[in-house]
Amino acid sequence: MLAICAVVAVVLGVLVWRTDQPTEVSAADRAAAMAGAASQTVAAPDPRPLNVANQRVLFLGDSFTEGTGANPLTRGYAYLAGEQLGGDFVVSGHSGSGYVKQGPKDGLTFGQALDTLPATPAPTLVIVQGSINDQEVTGALYQNADSLISRVRAKWPGVQLAMFGPIAGDPSNEPSVNAIQNVDTILQSAAAARSIAYISAEGLDPWVTTSNAAQLISRDKVHPSPAGHQDIADRLVQALRTQAGTATTAPAASTSTPAPAGAGTSSR
Repeated sequence: MLAICAVVAVVLGVLVWRTDQPTEVSAADRAAAMAGAASQTVAAPDPRPLNVANQRVLFLGDSFTEGTGANPLTRGYAYLAGEQLGGDFVVSGHSGSGYVKQGPKDGLTFGQALDTLPATPAPTLVIVQGSINDQEVTGALYQNADSLISRVRAKWPGVQLAMFGPIAGDPSNEPSVNAIQNVDTILQSAAAARSIAYISAEGLDPWVTTSNAAQLISRDKVHPSPAGHQDIADRLVQALRTQAGTATTAPAASTSTPAPAGAGTSSR
């Protein structure tokens, strides 16, 4: 089954590379984006518990989902998490893309990438990841995220949906970390308004810290190392199971042996 998933992912994943580094979002843009999100956020009930065991899962996201930094790409967090969840899964990762940002090679946003996916067999759980690539285009982020939720539900009525926020890389790059946390906040607002389960790696207990960044982040200071992908998979699966009410114990730090710095492909 895993071999089939890998083949499907290679077909669906758009392998495009981007080497520019994140830049700081202006205070004016950040304030405008947050004002827009606040004006559109409404009170909503808690998300319904997810059923995550033995589902047909679609992972849709950016280069993190594609597997950049893993060696090979098919040992990225999405593949590892799919294996842990125990069902069928498809990985559709598009480097440089986001809810708003179009990938530099295929020109697709998450919503446009969704349109390229076959309607059948229908997934029973969709996990949308990211994106760090939206940090400079937050003005339309809330609306695009809300639109994607509607498009997923229209394409696959009754499907379960979870949103998995962006992950900041090097904690010492404060402007980038702040911008990515801003993206995370806006996406949380969009998810809450639609009662969508949201998993944040940038909350009160960030997944990447000064104490573990050397192990979990590649030399490009943006993407996960092989050990980082394992850690993300472990934490994501634990968070999904917690939301589903089936978690047992908190995930331990990844025991994978880190690859030499810079192993894997550095891209965005």
